[in-house]
Amino acid sequence: MCKISFGNGLRERGRPGKACKKIGFIPRLINSIIECPFGLGGARFRRSDYEGYVDSVWPGFFWKKISDEIGLFEEKFVRTEDVEFNLRLREKGYKVYLTPKIEAYYFARDDFWGFLIQNINNGYGVAQTLTVGRKITAIRHFIPFIFVFSLALLGVLSFFSGIAQFLLIFEFGLYFLVDLFFSIQISLKNELKYLLVLPFMFLFLHLSYGIGTLFGILNLSWLKK
Repeated sequence: MCKISFGNGLRERGRPGKACKKIGFIPRLINSIIECPFGLGGARFRRSDYEGYVDSVWPGFFWKKISDEIGLFEEKFVRTEDVEFNLRLREKGYKVYLTPKIEAYYFARDDFWGFLIQNINNGYGVAQTLTVGRKITAIRHFIPFIFVFSLALLGVLSFFSGIAQFLLIFEFGLYFLVDLFFSIQISLKNELKYLLVLPFMFLFLHLSYGIGTLFGILNLSWLKK
């Protein structure tokens, strides 16, 4: 237990998502990916050692009067409802504070297929924010989409252009080097057998997330709602 005060305009508190360690191999891999800057963009609220003001938190708590003032979660957003809620909170002049003094644990999915589906939905949810005039998401949320789109575009153009072939090889080669660097770094801190799987997990994370965003953008029906 810890005592939390709400002063100086502070209206929401939360802590970094802390992974439960008593889990299997696949969930441990997923936890490592989530906490890695290369995995999900390095947001401050995912850092277990960070304390300070942030844009959003997981899982935040706040006075009930705050939801009475700014409204509840926007249910049409399948994955970014908390980000949008915290944006409304900050637009009212309130602050969001992150502290590791609060104990909160999460359990990652224990199967690879569920991991892919989750990230497709996450990417799709990011695309939904384009229907809102305000800046809900950051550029890091769209990097997987840019990655997937550029690979697809260069893949098609490579049939007609040597320059496109070079750029495709260069992009994927650079990605592989960065992927391998973080995979080795995580494996040395945890278990060496991680290295056999992590490079592929990172790749599938970014591809599934980017494909989800692509599906969301192509699904123009939500623009009419």
